[in-house]
Amino acid sequence: MRNKSKSKRTEAALSLLVTSALVITLAIAVASAIKKGTSNNENNMINLNETESQNLSADNGSKQNTPSKTQTPSSNSTANNSQDSSSETVDGSDKTNTNLHEARNDSNETDFENINASDADKTSDASDSSDVPVVSGNSIGTGYSFSEVDTLKMPVSGEIVLEYNMDNTIWFPTLGVYKCNPGIYIAGNIGTDVIASASGTVESITSNEELGSIVTINMGNGYKASYGQLENIKVSEGEVVIAGSVIGTVAEPTIYYTMEGSGIYFKLTKNDVPENPLDYME
Repeated sequence: MRNKSKSKRTEAALSLLVTSALVITLAIAVASAIKKGTSNNENNMINLNETESQNLSADNGSKQNTPSKTQTPSSNSTANNSQDSSSETVDGSDKTNTNLHEARNDSNETDFENINASDADKTSDASDSSDVPVVSGNSIGTGYSFSEVDTLKMPVSGEIVLEYNMDNTIWFPTLGVYKCNPGIYIAGNIGTDVIASASGTVESITSNEELGSIVTINMGNGYKASYGQLENIKVSEGEVVIAGSVIGTVAEPTIYYTMEGSGIYFKLTKNDVPENPLDYME
């Protein structure tokens, strides 16, 4: 009985000892956990404090960079200065434009004076060059001007086979008809030189079935002379010819003038109206 009772006591003591050890171990574990939690909380608080401090620093920095309301007058002052500067620039521009306008006026006056001086020189040169004929009317710049008081040279020396007549008709032997004649037909041997009756510019060189090759010379003041039945033409369009210079030779007559024989058909017009060439011959 005593042994059983002692054994029970021993078991109870061991059980109490194990339980105490477990309790102590559990207590230590709990204490360690609490300590870790406290440490983490402290670290979190420190991190939160540092974060808040950094945010506050950043806010203060941004506030310092942001213009304050007290800077507005300075901005207005700058704007006013800019407006004043612009005003000065405009005034300067106006002054510059005024100077340019004055310079242009001076230049125009100078040009006008130069032009007048040039015209005066030209007038003086023209008055000194008394040998040069005066160009007038529609003289087309030839340097020559024919008028009703001037005379014509005969293109070839020969008989007048067909006379000028625009008031009545005359007989054309080859054609066998009576009709008006706006020019004259002057007999001449084939190959005979044909001269310019007056000075002027060769206006055109044409040809047709009736008159063959034709040279028309513009003599100025509306006067033109046409030379038909030509060959070996020695002038060109636009060329200036002098009275008496050779412009070609007499060609064989066309089929319109076979019975009249070889010669030159000469026509004079004033403003495209036929005139009697014989009224101007020397």
